[in-house]
Amino acid sequence: MIAWNRAIEEMTGFKAEDMLGKGNQEYAIPFYGMRKAMLIDLVFGFDEETEKNYDFVKKEGDDFLAESDVLLGGTHCTLWGKSAPLYDARGNIVGAIESIRDITERRCMEAALRESERRLADIIDFLPDATFAIDLSGKVIAWNRAMEEMTGFKAEDMLGKGNQEYAIPFYGMRRPVLIDLVFRSEAETEKNYDFVKREGDVLLTETRMAVGAHPLVLWGKARPLYDGSSNVVGAIESVRDITELKQAQKALQTAKEELEVRVGERTAELVQANKALQKEIFERERTETVLKESEEKYNQFFKTSRDCVFITSKNGKIVDINDAAVELLGYSSREELLQMKIPFVYANEEERVKHIKVASECGYTKEYPLNLRRKDGSIRHVLITAVSRCDADGKTIGFQGTIRDVTEQKLNEEERERLILELQEAVSQVKALSGLLPICASCKKIRDDKGYWNQIEAYIRDHSEAKFSHSICPECAKKLYPEFYDEKNEKRL
Repeated sequence: MIAWNRAIEEMTGFKAEDMLGKGNQEYAIPFYGMRKAMLIDLVFGFDEETEKNYDFVKKEGDDFLAESDVLLGGTHCTLWGKSAPLYDARGNIVGAIESIRDITERRCMEAALRESERRLADIIDFLPDATFAIDLSGKVIAWNRAMEEMTGFKAEDMLGKGNQEYAIPFYGMRRPVLIDLVFRSEAETEKNYDFVKREGDVLLTETRMAVGAHPLVLWGKARPLYDGSSNVVGAIESVRDITELKQAQKALQTAKEELEVRVGERTAELVQANKALQKEIFERERTETVLKESEEKYNQFFKTSRDCVFITSKNGKIVDINDAAVELLGYSSREELLQMKIPFVYANEEERVKHIKVASECGYTKEYPLNLRRKDGSIRHVLITAVSRCDADGKTIGFQGTIRDVTEQKLNEEERERLILELQEAVSQVKALSGLLPICASCKKIRDDKGYWNQIEAYIRDHSEAKFSHSICPECAKKLYPEFYDEKNEKRL
């Protein structure tokens, strides 16, 4: 086993790490519970026993196509498979590949279509006119109650019969009748009727014949049956006994007009039903195309995004992760990183628990700041945006989201904050005096940086936040103004 993609993991519940490298038909166990030959084995040699495991096996060139009903996870599924050889550069077969698609839903749709056809048959069965229908091979596919009452032939004796069996109740022999003219025009057949009138793809006629012991005048109408793609798949004919109506032309005309209106309405209903079915099929195909394009865009985004993209399970296992995350966390490959448990990736276990709690309660987190540990032990600062992954019951089964590395941004912010603090400290010290000040030992003047001598109070005022108010100390007052100085004024001075 050299490849086991995510889609087959989801289909079978078997992980790639549990399958890759396995041999001895290990790949059959998820589907059959045992080792046995599968479609992919037919690439290397056709085997009738293997073919019996499938509803059919079709070979197209080197490819094999097949369908089979299997039990997956306790559920019956219908799977479509295609296998083909793998070649090297020289054209030699070096392996084989098989794609499997779950077509259970399509089978259900086919069953619904068959149910729709059954309902249509029921409608035909309850039509008041004797009506029967045939497929392209001429086999009878509908024979309603009115036809049983008119001819005395039961539906179970007619359904599935071919070779113009439907003519025997009317003519006692096999021969072309009106319904055959739907597929091809034959002059000899038309001579058996009073007239044959064509209205688009509808044929109308009248004829006289003995049905049983009763001579009747019969009116008939036939037209093609179409599938959803407007392809002819058969024909339908309604027959009416107009013997009594022929006795009164006016009554016949009235009945004919009513019949045409009624048949027109029913024809319109059938056309609308066909259109609705065709529209539904078209919308289904368009939805599948849009879904496929969406999946391709998602896969492209997952692989090429420079932001880290991850999918995890609730029990702490990494389900998938892109190359950007491998690069961020410093691992050599996705496979190596997928083996790691999520708690090892977080730098702090408490932060991880808190993050999971917030994501579970809110259903998502947006740019949640966390620290992750690289393989070499270094720490990266990141912002995580994540949403919960839930099962059909709304229970959280994991998370998915993106990781943005903001380590450089955070370091830049820390450096900016450091510089701001240093600048603020420098500004606060602009007016603070420090260091050695050259001061005159006699006059007490201070020499500034330019070499000028300044009064001490002027220098301090210019280089600090200090302000001066002038007074005189008692010693100087006694020395300079002895005539005004006395001991009583000493305190006031």
